[in-house]
Amino acid sequence: MIVLLIVLLLLSVLANAYLIRKRITEPTLIAGEEKDQKFHIPEGVLDTIPLGIVIANKLGAIVFRNNTADAIVDSWTDGVVGRKVLECLQK
Repeated sequence: MIVLLIVLLLLSVLANAYLIRKRITEPTLIAGEEKDQKFHIPEGVLDTIPLGIVIANKLGAIVFRNNTADAIVDSWTDGVVGRKVLECLQK
């Protein structure tokens, strides 16, 4: 019974490693993008990360923030932390 569990565990680890390697080597492109440009990360994936992620454009305007960032920051416009983050992004 224990041997069977170990074999199943090893098979799942190998399958996951194969799938992860395949995803990394074959990025999904956004529609209309050229192959030499960076690949698109779906927002749902960024929402699963337990760290606050804030993505800004070149002008410092926030273009994405995940659920964890929203939970950490009290208010993006009126809160102390939110204003400080916005100030840092705009520098």
